[in-house]
Amino acid sequence: MVARTSFNNLRNFPVLPVKLNEGVLTRANTFSPSGGRIDGMVSYAAPIVKGDLVQLVAASTDKGVIRVEINDTSADGRAHGMVVESPKGIDATTVSGQTPVVAYERMASVAFFGLGVIELTAANTIAPGASLDFDDTNDAQVDTKTASGSTTLGDNGGMCALTYAVAGEKVAVLMNAFFAVVE
Repeated sequence: MVARTSFNNLRNFPVLPVKLNEGVLTRANTFSPSGGRIDGMVSYAAPIVKGDLVQLVAASTDKGVIRVEINDTSADGRAHGMVVESPKGIDATTVSGQTPVVAYERMASVAFFGLGVIELTAANTIAPGASLDFDDTNDAQVDTKTASGSTTLGDNGGMCALTYAVAGEKVAVLMNAFFAVVE
């Protein structure tokens, strides 16, 4: 879903560079109107463009990497941010019909719906997109909320993990996160 960008003022949101999870890549060779061959035209199964609402890739286990995908309105409908620049990157390695590895995924800047991003220490394994709270036994660490998963606006205003981390590692945390519910 592309949001109307002419009325958006995203200046106060944290803007971060992210990897784009756009699915299977397809290569095609085509011809120009003058008959010249154009090699390597690329399309993606789920292309992301400037203005798209995106969500964090919860299944990502790439430490220190923020990955997003197009917002899936058929699932829980949470949008964690909006793409604010056109994606960049050229993948000359991935074979047609395969999904690019993280190193070859395109990148873009995303304005995340929250007030700021800080690094905290994970008390346990934390997945991207998880609602967080300070750990009961150690206030210097964060842990996954036990009653997370609700998509109601009442859950907003808390902390959200942007990256994957295991116990004792640093995790990027979006503070005062606000999830736009898109249905």
